[in-house]
Amino acid sequence: MKKKIKVIGGLICAAAILASAPFVIYLKALPAAVSNPNVIKFVKNSAHKYAGVDLEIKNPVLKTSLSPQISFKTDEIQISKDDLKMFSAQNLDTEISFKEIFQKRIIVNKFGIDYIFADVNKLMSLAPAQTETKKQESDWDVDLYDSVLSLKKSLILYELEPGTNIKLQADNLNVDNTQKIQRFVHFDIDTEIKKGNKILHFAIADKDRVLIKNKQLIVDDCVLDINKSNVHINALASKKDGMSVELSSKKFKVQDVTDIVGSNIIINNGSEMLSFFKDMKGDFDFNIKLNKNAVNGVVNLNNLALKLVPLSDMPLTLTQGKALISSNDIQFKDIQGFHGKQKSNKISIEGIIKDYVKSCDTDVTIKTVATNEFA
Repeated sequence: MKKKIKVIGGLICAAAILASAPFVIYLKALPAAVSNPNVIKFVKNSAHKYAGVDLEIKNPVLKTSLSPQISFKTDEIQISKDDLKMFSAQNLDTEISFKEIFQKRIIVNKFGIDYIFADVNKLMSLAPAQTETKKQESDWDVDLYDSVLSLKKSLILYELEPGTNIKLQADNLNVDNTQKIQRFVHFDIDTEIKKGNKILHFAIADKDRVLIKNKQLIVDDCVLDINKSNVHINALASKKDGMSVELSSKKFKVQDVTDIVGSNIIINNGSEMLSFFKDMKGDFDFNIKLNKNAVNGVVNLNNLALKLVPLSDMPLTLTQGKALISSNDIQFKDIQGFHGKQKSNKISIEGIIKDYVKSCDTDVTIKTVATNEFA
């Protein structure tokens, strides 16, 4: 009888050990492995062998607990190749909760980094070539609503196309989590797009005008500077309803528009659209509303002076007019002005540009009166 009890007791102990083994691995073995120098060395050697890169991981620390959350810290993660740095993240500090994993939701409690550097093109070169497949939406959700997010400094480099380089610096990014009712989103973002000798400069800072409230992102008159002009942004975004944005500006510089359009960065055939004009200057007001279904806007011309290249650089001055913008077309209405040097050389313009994003199919009617200036 005693022997049977010992056998049963032994089986119970063995079962208990087997049952507890996953917890021991999760609570003790896994954190110890992450910080183990031999494991780190193995990961570094594997990265060099299979990806041809040098990987540095300094002081990684993984913490687990009986609660369904893990945290990970490291002083630095760096990827380089041929002595050229491709990626660096300094003082990474994260905490993730899996309490709703059965609902396919991962909750990010904390995500903080002191500094990020990334050369996007070099990183993309590491990815294997992939055949184009139909994109499928994931039913997994990453919840950042109550997260403590921070990024002190960053530098992102990206070559959009040969000769067109983007430099993005995003500093002082953080979500103020001290209030649960509403939380301010802070950022200071500076972007430079350089193509040849042309430079486009974009800058935006929150100035306490961006916040999260009732699971919505609210932007209240945040200002985006574009070269010497600015755009006022009002927006409302949520996962349920998508995003709606209103963009407006007063006396936006025509030169800033020609710099953007002529760069071909936003509109592929932008330089072709401008090839008939030169020495453009002036300003205009606009108000444009965008949502997931449509684009609607109006541009009111204050003044515009330019030269018409096909007509031997003939001067053209426009003093009023508007453009009505929809998702596909731009309609010109009541555009008035004069050509040459005399105001008596009146001109009026009506018309439409169809499919302006792709083909730029133009149908414009110009009415004019010529005086003895051209005799």
